[in-house]
Amino acid sequence: MAAEQPSIEEVASLGKRKRDRRLMVESLIVLTMLGGFIFMLVESVDWPLGAALFPRISGALGIPAVLAYAAQRLFQELRPGAQSQGRLLDIGWAEFGGEKKDTRSRSITFVATTGGLWIGIWLVGFHIAVPVYVMFMLTVHGRVRWYWAAAATAGFYGLIIGVYDELLHTSWNDPLVFDLVRSLRPDV
Repeated sequence: MAAEQPSIEEVASLGKRKRDRRLMVESLIVLTMLGGFIFMLVESVDWPLGAALFPRISGALGIPAVLAYAAQRLFQELRPGAQSQGRLLDIGWAEFGGEKKDTRSRSITFVATTGGLWIGIWLVGFHIAVPVYVMFMLTVHGRVRWYWAAAATAGFYGLIIGVYDELLHTSWNDPLVFDLVRSLRPDV
């Protein structure tokens, strides 16, 4: 005896519930990002310019980007025929027709590489972690030729040295690895 097939209404209802759940998760992520960017701006108001420059620029650029993404998603929900190929901040969480494996892979890659950047900054500092991250992302995920990736990496390193070190005299975190090496060195 064959199992009874679900009706069209049951399949449609299940699809709608899954879609609603995904939209709720996406909304939570968007609100969290918006809150983070607003926090960056508010928290850095009283900081000296050298320390406040990064959070102020990130917040000032991030807020409009997140709002544009939210407006775009709202427009797509109100007018389903207005779907686009790609979107701002598109990492695949909002793709309903794609393969689950691809969506999961892109999401894990995004979280892992961002987490790797943060851990790299904590362990070896901005001067090493940011250029390594840029080179890695461009060559591995962007499939950019190594010499173009190296040029972009050199540009980022030049920005760190020229603007933040020389112009603004930014104080950086003391990387954990460097502190460990200093603690192992006998005092001279």
